[in-house]
Amino acid sequence: MIKRKLFFAWQMNKEKAWLEDMAKQGYVLEEVGFATYIFSKQEPKNLVYQFDFQIISRKNKGDYLSCFEDWNYVGKIGGWYYFYKENINNENLDIYNDNQSKETMFRRLIGFLILMAIPLYYQLFILFPNLDNNGLSFPSFYSILKIFMIISIL
Repeated sequence: MIKRKLFFAWQMNKEKAWLEDMAKQGYVLEEVGFATYIFSKQEPKNLVYQFDFQIISRKNKGDYLSCFEDWNYVGKIGGWYYFYKENINNENLDIYNDNQSKETMFRRLIGFLILMAIPLYYQLFILFPNLDNNGLSFPSFYSILKIFMIISIL
């Protein structure tokens, strides 16, 4: 079954609760894509979903995933990695064993979001105030920045 739903980074708990509710209805997440979730029909399960935000190279992906060998790896979208684990004894399962590791993940996320927002800052504070009153003449830097953003988003 394919479900299309859009969550933002600050809605991590809402997305987690939705996925866990789907598992209780018998739908276990098999693949994840941009606003797309592919589920397989199984027996209803009490699953705990966890997410981690990492920017790592493909060659280091195996080492990274080996840190989560107790968890089932679902997939990745952008820098977000999706994991789940069956919660048999209603434990408080978390991939972060301390607050410092969770804080580090959020720092990575905030740094990434700030970096991706640079073009918006450029448009608001540099480009728009400097537009020629006689017409719309964009600096060549704007074109280069647009190309960089398209490549980054892809």
